Order: sequence, then C-alpha cells, then structure tokens
Amino acid sequence: MTRHHLLLLTCLLSVGCTAITTPSGPRPVIPVGALGTDQDSDFQAVTLSSYTFATQGRMTGNAVGVARAAASVEYLANTLYTNPHWQFVSGYIPGQMQQARAELHQTLGIAPGVPPQLVINGLLGVADAILAQDAAAATVALNPAVFTLGPQQTINILANMPFQPAANVATAHLDSELLGGGRQGNGIIIGH
Repeated sequence: MTRHHLLLLTCLLSVGCTAITTPSGPRPVIPVGALGTDQDSDFQAVTLSSYTFATQGRMTGNAVGVARAAASVEYLANTLYTNPHWQFVSGYIPGQMQQARAELHQTLGIAPGVPPQLVINGLLGVADAILAQDAAAATVALNPAVFTLGPQQTINILANMPFQPAANVATAHLDSELLGGGRQGNGIIIGH
C-alpha cells in the first residue's frame, strides 16, 4: 500500500463517524484580499490551504495562516458543489473537501449546522485580529455559538494545529488538478 493510500485511509477513518452532506443554502464568499493577497479568492484558497496543510511545520506557530487555510477549506467544501467554474474537478475531490471540512470542524470545535459564511467570517476575522494584535477583536470574531471551545482555546489550536490528514489530502489533490488543468485537461476557469 502506498503512502498516498495510507494517508487517504487515515483520513477516512478519522472523519468516518462525522456526517458529510452536500452543501445547501447560499454560496459562501471570500472577498478578494481577505486571504492576504489580491489574487482571485478561489485560486488563493486552493494554494494557501494546500501549502499550509502540506506539513506540520507550516501549521505550528502560524495561527494566521492556519485560520485563513481553514476558512479556505470551509469555502471550497461548499463552492466546489455550487460554483459552475469548478465543473472540471474530478468527482472525488468535493467529497474529500467535505471530509477535510468535517475534520477541521471537529478539531476547532465548530458547532454542527453553522452556516459556512459564519465560519469563514470568524476565521478570517480572527486572522486579521491576530495580525493587528487586537485581543478584543479576536474574541468578537470567535463567536462561542460558532466556535464552541471559546476564543482562547480556539486561538491556541490555530497556533498549534495538529496534523490534519483529510485537509492535507483534499487540498493537495485540488491543487494538483488546478495546476494540471483539470481531470481531462479541460482546465479550470478561475474567476467569476
């Protein structure tokens, strides 16, 4: 069994008890610039999340990057199903991204059934607050109705995120397809 298969099996086992459902409701958004650059938010969400979740070393001591990468996974887990410009992504990737989302929800103590936009807003808000060294804004961003572990524990987890195998696999696969032009070479059109 290859390393890739072992990682995939580990991912499936670690989130196997979590319900994975196809998203419904309004499509979440990440404003241009919210992930630290002025690149297209879809492209930046893929590259940032795949880079951050690639190794443990990129997560440790990187609360801002991890918060943005987790917001990216939340966004991608929904937009891969609802945005037609992702139609050329291999059929297994949206399901993998849902598993990554479930894994991150479990790790960060995100309440079940919370609308994705509230999760994205909280994670991006806490990233900005940490950058600005504004503890009060960080507390406000991490609404306890969404982030059930409380602001300080959530920030501690973001700063010392344990390895997230499902996020690692899902984001790496999506990044590979984005760079490779899609499953059949048809390309992925970035932008709206």
